Amino acid sequence: MEKSFYNSAVIEFLQHERVPATLFLTGLWAEKYEKEVRALALDSLFEIGSHSYSHRSFVESCYSLPILPGNEKEADILKSQEILNKLTGKKPTLFRFPGGCYSKSDLVLVKKLGLRAVGWTLASGDAFNKNTESIVQNIMARVKPGAIVVFHLHQSHYAPKTADVLKIVVPALKKQGYEFTTVSNL
Repeated sequence: MEKSFYNSAVIEFLQHERVPATLFLTGLWAEKYEKEVRALALDSLFEIGSHSYSHRSFVESCYSLPILPGNEKEADILKSQEILNKLTGKKPTLFRFPGGCYSKSDLVLVKKLGLRAVGWTLASGDAFNKNTESIVQNIMARVKPGAIVVFHLHQSHYAPKTADVLKIVVPALKKQGYEFTTVSNL
């Protein structure tokens, strides 16, 4: 049986706690979870951005991601835009590079296509990490006002503890006076 790569516990928690978030989705993921993407787009808590179609790296040596050839970059971005626009009824204006890796010419391309590239200031450490406490400690020790913290919406071995971490970190940060918002409202 195929495992789900949609961590509904993350979304349910964010909705329950009324925590806004910007969700950067790949076109491949959106095709697989069309119903979920439509529902996320209808929820005013969430903003949808593009994370490319195939989640291949735009440059060499970006973690262990396969490389997207230069002559396929524009088509990859446009395919994701088309899918996300079809499913959400809105053309994404934000783009996050897979792995956060890109070149100067990649930034020019993204801008040419009418998108704003968005990175992050703090990687939560949830990817491939089964240690809830280490992820929580990483976030709490490094978070600052205005931070963009990256988490993953997968489950299984890709990001097995994200929902558990959010259930600890969100209340702790609220207690410290932090507020949550989407990237566009940051």
